[in-house]
Amino acid sequence: MANLTVTECAAKGAALLDQVHPEWAHKVYTETLDIYEVDDCVLAQVFGGYLEGLDAIGDFLGWHFTNLAQMQYGFDGNEGLGYTFTGLTEAWAAEADKRRF
Repeated sequence: MANLTVTECAAKGAALLDQVHPEWAHKVYTETLDIYEVDDCVLAQVFGGYLEGLDAIGDFLGWHFTNLAQMQYGFDGNEGLGYTFTGLTEAWAAEADKRRF
C-alpha cells in the first residue's frame, strides 16, 4: 500500500472530504470519533453511515471504494498491516481540528 502512514492516509481522506463535503470537519465530534466503530467513524458522523459515506464519495469520484482504497484514504484500518484504528482515529481527529481552528 505504498507504505503510507496512518497520518498520511487520514490526510489523504481529509483532502478528499474537503472536495466532496467541504464542511465535513464541523460535523465530526472528536470526543466520540472512533474509526473502528461503524456508527462513530468519520463517514458515519458526516454522512449518517459508513456505507452512505462510501456511496457519496464513490458517486462524486465516479467509482466505488475497494477495501484497499478504504485503507489508503484512512476510512478503514488493518491492524496486521500497521493501520491501527487508534492511530487512524487520532489522525482523523487532528485533520478535523486543523479545519475547525
